[in-house]
Parts: sequence; C-alpha cells; structure tokens
Amino acid sequence: MRQRADAGMFDRGRLALFSLLLASMLTLMGGAAVAPALPLIQEHFSDAFGTLSTMAVTLPSLAVALTGWATGWLADRFGKVRVLASSLIVFTAAGVSGFLLDDLGAILAMRFVLGVGIGGLSAAVTALIAESYAGASRVRVLGYQSAAMGIGALVLESCGGVLAGFGWRTPFLVYLAGLPVLALCVLSLREPGRVVCGDDPVRTRADAKVVVSCCLAMFLCQMIFSVLPTRLPSFLEDPGVGMGTAAVGLLLGLSGAVNAAASLAYRRVTGHVRPGTAVAAGFAAMGAGMVLLMLHPSVWTAATAVVLGGAGMGTVTPAVTSTLAAQSSQATSGRIMGGFSVSLNLGQFSVSLVTVPILAVVGGSVPDLVGMLGIMSLAVAAAVMLVSPRLRGKGTTAEVRFPHYRVCWKNYPVGCLVSGLNPSSLYPAHEINKG
Repeated sequence: MRQRADAGMFDRGRLALFSLLLASMLTLMGGAAVAPALPLIQEHFSDAFGTLSTMAVTLPSLAVALTGWATGWLADRFGKVRVLASSLIVFTAAGVSGFLLDDLGAILAMRFVLGVGIGGLSAAVTALIAESYAGASRVRVLGYQSAAMGIGALVLESCGGVLAGFGWRTPFLVYLAGLPVLALCVLSLREPGRVVCGDDPVRTRADAKVVVSCCLAMFLCQMIFSVLPTRLPSFLEDPGVGMGTAAVGLLLGLSGAVNAAASLAYRRVTGHVRPGTAVAAGFAAMGAGMVLLMLHPSVWTAATAVVLGGAGMGTVTPAVTSTLAAQSSQATSGRIMGGFSVSLNLGQFSVSLVTVPILAVVGGSVPDLVGMLGIMSLAVAAAVMLVSPRLRGKGTTAEVRFPHYRVCWKNYPVGCLVSGLNPSSLYPAHEINKG
C-alpha cells in the first residue's frame, strides 16, 4: 500500500493532476505553434539565408538538447516545482517576444531562450509524475501526459495556423498560454516526498543500457515524425495542392488528436504487450503512412501519414516514459527525464539537418523525402524487435510484494511497481509463488 512519507508531499488531487497535464501540453510548443507561419516568416525575412528563418521553428529544440540535462540536474538539486515555475516564466516571456521583435537575429536568440524554458518544463513535469505515482497509477498518468501532449499539439498548431492568417507575428501570442498554467501550478503543486509501495526497496541506480536505449528510441521517433510539421506545409500550400495556412494547421494538428487517443489506449494493453513491442509497432505505423505518401502523393495520403504518425508517437512516448519512470528515483528523476527531454528535442532539431541532403538526392520532392524517412522508420521497427529481447536479458531484478503473493520477475526493463493489481493478469503463472 502506498504511503506518504511526510505531510508536505505532493498533493495528488485533481487540480494538481490537471496542472501537470496542462504543463505537459506546452512541452511540444517550441516550434509547433509557429510552424504554419514559416512560409510567411521566410517571406518577411527574404533577404536572410533560408535556413536562418527555418531555425525559428527548430532552434528551441536545439536549446533543449543542449540544456535539458542541466535543467534536470537543477530540478534534482533545487526542487522540481521551483524549476517548473521558473521555466514557465521563461517560456512565456521568450515565446511572446517574437510578436514584438522585428530583427531575425533577436528573434532567434529569444527562440533559444524559449528552448531553455521548455527543457526545464519538460524535465520537471515528467519527474514530478515519476516521483509522485507508482505502478498502475503511474502508467495511467503517464498515458494521460502523453495524451495531453498530443492534444496540445492539436490545439496549439491549429491556433497557430489560424493566427498565421493575420500575419507572421500573431502565432507568437500562443505562448501566453503559459500564464494561466503558471498560476495553477503555483497554487496546486508541492514538492513530492518519497512514494513507498509496501516494503519494496527504493531504486537508487538506473540501468544505463535501458535508459540509453529509451532515449535513442525517443530521438529517432521524434526526428522521423518531425518531418511532417516542418516539411508538409510547403507541399500542402503549393499552388498545385492549394491548401490555406489555417487548413494546414488543422491537418497537422490532427496528429495530436490521434496521439492522445493512442496514449490513452496504451495503458489498457500494458499487461499484454511488452514495451519493446509497443515501440516497434509505433515506428511501423509511422513508416507505413510515410511510405504511402511517397507512393501516392495527395492531400488524403498526407492526412493518412499525419494520422499514422500521431498513432506512432502516441504509442512510443508512453512506452518510453513509463520505462524511464520505473528506472527513476527521487535523486535521479530530474536527470533521467532531462535526458528524455534532450532526446525528444534533439530529434526535433536534427530533422532540419537530415532532410537537407535527402531533399537534394530526391530532387526537392517532399513526398519522396517523407517516404525515405518512412523507410527508415520501418527499419527501426525491425531493429527494435531484434534488440528488445537482448535488453530484457540485461535488465535488473525487480520484486514487488503483495499481501498474499510475492511476484519476482528478472531482467524486465520496465520494472513497473504494480502493487494493488492481480499479478496473474500481468505475468506468467510460473513466476508467481505463494509468499
């Protein structure tokens, strides 16, 4: 049975959970909110080198990649709630500054600062969830978090597309969403104490191979998926296709809705599907949609690629975060989740570096570019299926005590603490012995 270590522990009330989920919605806003306005930004700064204006979308991700682990360390050192509140202030101020500035260099500098805020926000909010929930509750809340991130992508990209109809500056106003989230977090969140599950030992050291594998999977997933919001607008807004900026924003936001649905569904299959299988299925879904767009370029296949891409992200993300959460302790959750944030945002930034040479090879065709990355995604899915069993063989031993059973499973990287559940519904009968 879970117990509170002290009276000042994190309040797991509905308002606190709502605040965490709202904060999670903002973690993918680095470039997503202004992506539909990218053609307008390039037109306004037409005298600048093309890649510089594109960095208005990708630079926040680079900032997270460079500072995410450090902000995670700060969260471990000074407190997750303090870092979360400070990051929300930086997020709002740096994000909105793009509406006021008219110098591309100044805008890019503030986009980097925005990324620093996003890094602290992402690491702190996921670490708070990892520390404050355990077992089935933690898997459920991490599924909610991934769904909230998907809904955030839907709402904020759609808002960005609508606001882009009023000019290239107006999408930057979306970052004002950080102010009400900051107020809720200050009112409802407290630093967590230790969550204790019966007499279970508390993890003090993570399995480095599992953590690195999870971060690598998240990096590749985000890099492959990010080609859709960064490159599809130019294809869809081409005169031959004829979609407007608002319609493009809505279409790209559709992936967020599917992401949310897949994330909510993930918790229902965790007892039957291993994390490695879920990750492989996510990569396979993304790859299938992207290859379809390459074979038959159209608005409908583009929509199919967006939907399957959202389904893939919604499957991979909770599988990775639940595995990392099980590897975390109170002393390390900030750094581990900071590493997750780094891998996710490094993937977002890397897409701009990866796509340029591929575009040169395929003659500038966006559908062919997407298809090439889709083939890469299918290859990753196959590799995960091959490597995942070996990782399970090198994991740690986790033991969970139940009132009437002792469940002991070895070499299982998720290591979920599932106290309160019937163990026979999750693990083979031969692993369950009367205590």
